[in-house]
Amino acid sequence: MHVDTDTSARSLGKKIREAKKKGYSFIAVVGPKDAEKKTLQLEIHHQRSPEQVRQVLADRVGGLGDGSLRSKSFELTGEAARNLFNQLEDEYM
Repeated sequence: MHVDTDTSARSLGKKIREAKKKGYSFIAVVGPKDAEKKTLQLEIHHQRSPEQVRQVLADRVGGLGDGSLRSKSFELTGEAARNLFNQLEDEYM
């Protein structure tokens, strides 16, 4: 599983655009408010059926937090995100 961290001074929008161009399927965004709440925003891209992927992920983490099946991102706790990616790694790698 490949992970990139972008801590540059560029705007968040530019960072997300670059990640999309690189073809990342999952983009985790942690802003100042997320850091305070110990959460992250998970965006899903480059999937044939994004709603279906969101539903599978929601089932795995026990809900979508503040998101919905049609939203571009949803909120997860850091622990839920770690558990999710550990499950994906165990199943697919």
